Amino acid sequence: MLSLIDIISTLSEITGEKIEKNYAEDNFSFLKVLKGETKEPVRENLIYISSANKLAIVNDGWKYIDCLGSGGFTDPANVKPVKGGPRGQLYNLNIDPLESINLYLKDKEKVNQLSELLDSIVKQDYSRKEK
Repeated sequence: MLSLIDIISTLSEITGEKIEKNYAEDNFSFLKVLKGETKEPVRENLIYISSANKLAIVNDGWKYIDCLGSGGFTDPANVKPVKGGPRGQLYNLNIDPLESINLYLKDKEKVNQLSELLDSIVKQDYSRKEK
């Protein structure tokens, strides 16, 4: 799992150019992966932000989206929750990579876990454990 922002740390490692600690805090070098030196994950989480500022997080094969609809350009962009229905989206990417089965109402424990993780990352302004 990589993000476009990870190019910053990767190029820094390749060129030897240092980057400031407060610049692109959420980037991780994937040079060891490119060199075939590791198969370990580069990052634990990947945060997405839509064009409408809706957030999603991918963690350990799961994706939690803090809204209904795409939150962006794809229709339906915004879906209003209905009484008794889901207020967000939860997908097990290991068995549903096309995100076709919303498990939000079936796995409240996972929803709470990922929602809390996303909230904590938003509050600290970066996803790295150490800064």
